[in-house]
Amino acid sequence: MVSSAWARKRPGCHWGVLLVLVTLPAVRADERPTGAAGPQSAAATTAVRVRVDGKTLTGKVRATDVASALDELGVKLSALDRVAPPAGAALPKGAAIVVTRVQRREVIESRPVPFGREFQYSEELRAGLRRTVKEGQEGKQERVYEVWCRDGKETLRKLVRENPVEPPQNEVVLIGALQTSVSRAMPRPRKVIVMEATGYSPGPQSCGKYANGRTATGLRAQYGVVAVDPRIIPFGTRLFVEGYGYAIAADTGSAIKGKKIDLCHATHQTALAVGRRKAKVYLLD
Repeated sequence: MVSSAWARKRPGCHWGVLLVLVTLPAVRADERPTGAAGPQSAAATTAVRVRVDGKTLTGKVRATDVASALDELGVKLSALDRVAPPAGAALPKGAAIVVTRVQRREVIESRPVPFGREFQYSEELRAGLRRTVKEGQEGKQERVYEVWCRDGKETLRKLVRENPVEPPQNEVVLIGALQTSVSRAMPRPRKVIVMEATGYSPGPQSCGKYANGRTATGLRAQYGVVAVDPRIIPFGTRLFVEGYGYAIAADTGSAIKGKKIDLCHATHQTALAVGRRKAKVYLLD
């Protein structure tokens, strides 16, 4: 505000005096220009210390919560990372923040699968001889693991699934069974039983629709395996059956009671050819 007036003429005064009064409006403290001195000249900051990725970061931030403080310092978080105090917590003064990097990944490992060995009795090979007719070959398998790491160190490894890449090929060995009469070279039997002999094959034609190719003792049903009544001939007994050859008692059946023996054959046709006949069975052990 400006006002003015001419002074009255006094004796001895030859000039008039112009009085100028200037009134300035009051300026509030928060309207002072940037850089002006005063307690409110800068926004409040908080000193923080962050341990992350194997190093320690320090700085001052204007943030009021942990997540915003980390963002100001350029620390980016993934969805799996762990923060202490929690990211949504208020930022205490002089706060020490710890960020633990958490990673989850799938690891695929390839490993060999050993091949097995199959023994097949052959009526075309002389008893006591063996012949490898197929070489074994290892298979391949992939194992998929779920792996968890904290700050680069593995903390958990869990098998998720196994993927067969290439199945193993078993070695096949023929065992000679061509001996239809008692040989002098055969071990002296501890017992001889005259039994009713029949034939069967491993498939559903002989064993029903639930046939799985395995015997009652878990052995693979094949030539040289016979079904008996275990009360007469215990499982695991080595035998020699006239007209059939060497065998092992490893199977049974609902119709095999008493002095009956069922001789396993590779095909249903050869099994039917056995018919029903009497045969001497030599118990070798």
